[in-house]
Amino acid sequence: MAQFAAADFGPDPNELPAPFDPRLDYEREGTSIAVQYGDGLSYRIRSGRGIHESVWLNAQEVVKATSTRGWNVPGVLKDSARHESAEMAYIVALRTRMTAATMVRFDADNLRAPGQLIPEAKGIAFMDERGTGLASVYDAIINRDSESFTQIQSEVRIVSNNAQSQTWGSSK
Repeated sequence: MAQFAAADFGPDPNELPAPFDPRLDYEREGTSIAVQYGDGLSYRIRSGRGIHESVWLNAQEVVKATSTRGWNVPGVLKDSARHESAEMAYIVALRTRMTAATMVRFDADNLRAPGQLIPEAKGIAFMDERGTGLASVYDAIINRDSESFTQIQSEVRIVSNNAQSQTWGSSK
């Protein structure tokens, strides 16, 4: 979705993505997919008769695309020449947040592969979209922000314990 919004498939690995809530809604006009941020700003794509984009703020549409579009064609966030200045603040905020997103599809062999240490001057990121460099990512997090590492470790334990209890519970 972020790649569609930005019409770009090369995110900057030094940018940190902002946390968001994904939404999937089935409406009479079609299916709607949204990325909503904590401050109420969201980007939505609705399919129906074509693909339509919009920008929302606190459940109110503030920017609406006038036409449908496809992949790698400038849309609401990329083609900003046709928007009013009031709309531009929303567009710039979303474009900045969404171009930092990267989709990762972990592969067990890549996760086990050795990696290089990540220098302090570089952002924390996997070496590829398959998870190569997982150990390097954990090392960078623990050395730069041990509190964040402890939080990640706690969340992984919860997920792991839930997965184990579901597996063991179903075999009885």
